[in-house]
Amino acid sequence: MVTAAWILLLLCGIFLGYDLYAAGGTAGSDPFSLLYTAMLVLVIFEAEWLFAVMAAFSNSLRNLLVHAAYFAAGHIVYTILLAASLFGLFKVLTANIFNLLFYGSLMLIFGFGLIAWLASFYIIRCFAPYLPEAD
Repeated sequence: MVTAAWILLLLCGIFLGYDLYAAGGTAGSDPFSLLYTAMLVLVIFEAEWLFAVMAAFSNSLRNLLVHAAYFAAGHIVYTILLAASLFGLFKVLTANIFNLLFYGSLMLIFGFGLIAWLASFYIIRCFAPYLPEAD
């Protein structure tokens, strides 16, 4: 099921990214690029929560997508913080070649596992009311 979710999100990202590129490449330059950018942001928000929801709950892919959308909308502050941290990391890594070499090597050492571990504190707090109590 996770593979199907990855493929679905990848296809949505490719489709919306290409549409954004074909519409002019910059957000806000015309109404279509603004629409494609907004839709791409929604896909990113959905992707942030989807795999955490898949790890915590079992359901059909359709219901997991719906629940991930509910979590993204219901905890919008955490969603924006997660997206901003990943976007900020991307901007730092691609600022220049030194950043890519230095911070890229740190990412190889510490990896995205560190980011996931830090994000897990927020995600567990959001999931707490819906998870059964541990013995």
